[in-house]
Amino acid sequence: MAADLDETHIQLSQRTTGLTSLPSELVGNILIYLPITPNLVDIGRASKAMASYIFNDFRFAHRHFHHQCNLKTPYPDLYIFHAKLFGSIWKSLPFNYQTVVFVHALASEHLKRDIVSPLYGFFNAKNWVYLDQRRSQPSSSYWITADYNTSSKLLHLGREILANPDLFDIRAKIAGFFAGKVDLTRYGDYALASACNEGHFEIVKLLLEDPSLEMGDAEEENEEEDEEEDEERRGRG
Repeated sequence: MAADLDETHIQLSQRTTGLTSLPSELVGNILIYLPITPNLVDIGRASKAMASYIFNDFRFAHRHFHHQCNLKTPYPDLYIFHAKLFGSIWKSLPFNYQTVVFVHALASEHLKRDIVSPLYGFFNAKNWVYLDQRRSQPSSSYWITADYNTSSKLLHLGREILANPDLFDIRAKIAGFFAGKVDLTRYGDYALASACNEGHFEIVKLLLEDPSLEMGDAEEENEEEDEEEDEERRGRG
């Protein structure tokens, strides 16, 4: 029995040694072929080489998401891919993957503040719903994490990543990444408003150069939302 345990330990040690001896770039190239599931947590715990990518590298999580999304095509849009990663699966992903999925959903206008509950603050997760693009209305399930502090931190971080050109440069790539899959103006101009509010003029410039962004439609939609919010407040009064 002891001999069998020793042999098993030697085999595991050899596998771990072989993995950690691989060049860092090769480890990353292998990981991007793994599906984005809660199993990533266990994989990250298997070795330091894996952990550095899965738990600490936001850029790699973005690259992994991008690669998996392309593997899952063709989709009519990204809603199906996003929806699969939300809910209980999303809550079990490593934090940097949670953030990347959130940022992409926000950038593609799949995630939106709920006008039915305008009294919640911006950084309250209860104030966000996931939009079903096929029905063009909020889904019944809210985007909520069990820990309020975690959800607040994620919203802060996600908003920062969305607007910061030094992190992922997501707005610069969005036209090509979402081409033919998502209408940037379908659910309003949150990305543009966020960039303006945060003073990230590079992102504003990129958005204004995007021919798919029609300011007239976005402004009209915002006015309709303001009217709905006013009616909701009057109803409560």
